[in-house]
Amino acid sequence: MLFSEIYGSYFNVVVAVLSEASDGKLTDRRMTELVREKAFAESALAIPAALKSGTWPLLDQEYHSILHHKPTMPLTMLQKRWLKAMLSDPRIALFDLDTTGLEDVDPLYAQDTFILFDQYADGDPYGDPAYIACFQTALKGIRKKRKLRIRFRGHTGARHSIECVHASCWMPMIPNPSRCLRKIPKSL
Repeated sequence: MLFSEIYGSYFNVVVAVLSEASDGKLTDRRMTELVREKAFAESALAIPAALKSGTWPLLDQEYHSILHHKPTMPLTMLQKRWLKAMLSDPRIALFDLDTTGLEDVDPLYAQDTFILFDQYADGDPYGDPAYIACFQTALKGIRKKRKLRIRFRGHTGARHSIECVHASCWMPMIPNPSRCLRKIPKSL
């Protein structure tokens, strides 16, 4: 077997190498750079050698891909089923993600498969149009790296105000949080 799930990084590296080879831009040096950037340290010896020697017959002598098209990274059925399960969470719908291609896929699990004992029972109204509009406004600010000022009343009626230079500081689901101008109240 050329690739396995255990060595998924090999697959990703070879896809990157073949993509550059398809563009006619691959050199010996660039192949080594790609492997060092995208794989384990020992792969810098194994992968280029396998591609150059023909053990993995995917490149010709001039470092052109033997494939007629750039390689793609299709999802496995297990990955599609996991995505479908994740997308069935009402919170994910707030991001308005494209679910094209998953219409006929059964989710890997139902939302009620897991019992979450450490969450609030009342929850947020994820389907409420006003809630969705507020969320979309904040998300737009995050994507545009705009300063956000959020004001709201907590469950006790106390007013709260948060200012963020980059709004991901108060949304843990977004990677690379930035620092807030003021600390987030513990009541959140």
